[in-house]
Amino acid sequence: MIGQLPRNLLIGFAVLLWALLTAAWLVPPALDWNRYRGEIAALVSDELGESLTLTGEVRLVLLPQPLLVADDVTLSDLQDGVNLSARELRLRVAFWPLLAGRVDAQEVVLRGLSLRTSWPLGTLAGQLHVPSWLQAIAARVEDGEVQIGGAALHHLNAAISLLPDSGGLALDGTTMAAGLPFHINAHLTPPGGDGAAGLTLAFEGQDAARGIAAGFTGQLAASGAMHGTLALHGPDISPLALVPAMLVPASSVPAMPFRLETMLELSGTDIAATDIALDIGQTSARGTAKYHDAALALALTSNRLDLDAWLPVLLHANPNTLKTPTSLDLSVEAAKLAGANLRQLHAAIGFGPEQITLREISATLPGTAHLQATGQLRPANGGSELHFDGRLALNAPDLRSTLAWPVASGLVDLSGLPDNMLRRADLRAAVVIDGGAPPVVNLTELNGMIDDTHAQGSVTLRPGVRLGVAAKLDLDIVHLNDLPRLTLVGLPTRLGRVDFDVQMRIASMLAAGRNFAPLSLDAALEPGKFTLRRLEAELPGARLALAGSVAADG
Repeated sequence: MIGQLPRNLLIGFAVLLWALLTAAWLVPPALDWNRYRGEIAALVSDELGESLTLTGEVRLVLLPQPLLVADDVTLSDLQDGVNLSARELRLRVAFWPLLAGRVDAQEVVLRGLSLRTSWPLGTLAGQLHVPSWLQAIAARVEDGEVQIGGAALHHLNAAISLLPDSGGLALDGTTMAAGLPFHINAHLTPPGGDGAAGLTLAFEGQDAARGIAAGFTGQLAASGAMHGTLALHGPDISPLALVPAMLVPASSVPAMPFRLETMLELSGTDIAATDIALDIGQTSARGTAKYHDAALALALTSNRLDLDAWLPVLLHANPNTLKTPTSLDLSVEAAKLAGANLRQLHAAIGFGPEQITLREISATLPGTAHLQATGQLRPANGGSELHFDGRLALNAPDLRSTLAWPVASGLVDLSGLPDNMLRRADLRAAVVIDGGAPPVVNLTELNGMIDDTHAQGSVTLRPGVRLGVAAKLDLDIVHLNDLPRLTLVGLPTRLGRVDFDVQMRIASMLAAGRNFAPLSLDAALEPGKFTLRRLEAELPGARLALAGSVAADG
C-alpha cells in the first residue's frame, strides 16, 4: 500500500501536468484577450521603446512557446510622412515573467510589414539611432513591403540584427525589386557627430535575375540627403529593360552584359548622378544624369555605337508607357549603320508621356555629307508602331561618295550616269514616316539644289528587299556634258534592287549643244520590266515624244 504511494503520486503529477499542458494549449486562445488590448500595447511599447497601437485581435499562445500575437499593428511617433504598420505582430516572450505581468520579449516578428514614406525623406535628425531593444531581442520581417516615393521592395523576408563591431543595424534576407528576386543585405552605422550615418546596400540577383548585382555605399544625412557610389552590373540587360524599363518592352532589348558605376547624390526631390561610366555590350558611354522638377535629363558621350543593334530597340519605343519626362543628349564619335560609318552623331531627344521629340539629330555621312533632322514620334495603330513627322536637311558636297553607301550594298547602280550628274546636293524637306514593317518614308516640300539645278517636289521611299521610289520633281536647268545614249537594253538589271515610279519636269535641259525645253518624263521600273509611259521634249523646230517598255532581257 505504502509502496504504491510514489507510483500514485507520479501518476497524479503526470495527470496534472497533462491537464496544465492541455489548458495552456486550449484555454489561452479561448480567453478574450482583447479586454487587455491597452495593457498589452503598453507592456509591448515599454519593452520595444516605441508607441504601439493595436486595432485588431489580440491573443496569447503558450505552446509550443509563449507568444503574444496581435493583428493590425501600427507604430506611431515616427517622423512626418512615414507610415509603419503590420498585419500581425508576433512577440515571443518568457513564460514566468509573463505570469508576473511583465513582458520579457525575446523575438519580434512583423508579418505583412508595410513601411511607406514619400520622397524626399525630410529630416531624419534623431531617427537614425539603433533601437536599444535590438540588443536583446531578435527581429524578423515576413512578407513585408517598403515603399519610398516611387521605389518599392515587395515580399521582403529578412532578419534584423545589430552589427557586433560598430553597433549599427544590419538587415539580411530576400525581396522582389522591379519584378525580379534578389538577396538583400543592408548596413546602417550609428550616426556620427554631424548626425550622418553610413549606409551600405547590396542586391544580388536570384533565379531569373541571377548574375545581376547592385550596390550603394555612402552616407545618409540627418537632413534626409544621401550621397555615395552606385554600382550595377549583370550578364544580360534585357530582364531589367533599362531603356530606361519604362520605354521599350524587355523582349525588344538584346541580351547584352552591362555595367554602370556613378557618383550619386540625393537632396530634397533632386537626384544627381555624376561621373557615369556605362557599358552595354560593346558600347561604352560616359556622362551625367539629373532628376529635377519631376523630369530626368541624361547627357552621354560615347566613342562608338552600333545603330544596327539599337535602332530596332528604339523602334519598339512607346512613349505612352513613360511616366517621367526624360531628355537625352547623346554624342557619339563614330556609329555603324547598314555598313556605313557615321561620324559626329548627335541626338537631342525628349521622351514625353505622349510623344518622342527629336530636338536635333545630326550626323556626318560618308562623303562628309551633313544630315540634320527634327520632329516628333508618336504611337500609331494602338501603340504597336511609331509615326514620325518632322523636317530633314542634307548637305552633301561629295554626293557620289555619299551615294557609294547604297551603291556598295547593291541597292542602286550609278555607273551609267554622266560624270557631271549627282556630284553635290543641298536639300530640305518635310518628312513623314508611317511605322510598319518596313516603314514608308514620305518627303514633301522638297526644295534645294542638286548640282547646279534647283529641285522641288516630293519623294516616297518604301524600304524592302527592293527599294521602292516614287517621285514627283520639278527641275529648272539640267546641264549634261553629252546627250545620254538611250540604251534600254538591260536597264532593269543595271538599276539594281530599285523599283521606281517617277514623274519629272525639267524646265530646260542643255546637252550636246542643244536645249531641250521643257522636258517631261513619266516612267516606271518594276521587277524585270522598264516602262516609259511618256518622254516629251521641245527642240528648236521639232518635238520629241517617246513611249514604250523593255523587259529584263532587252
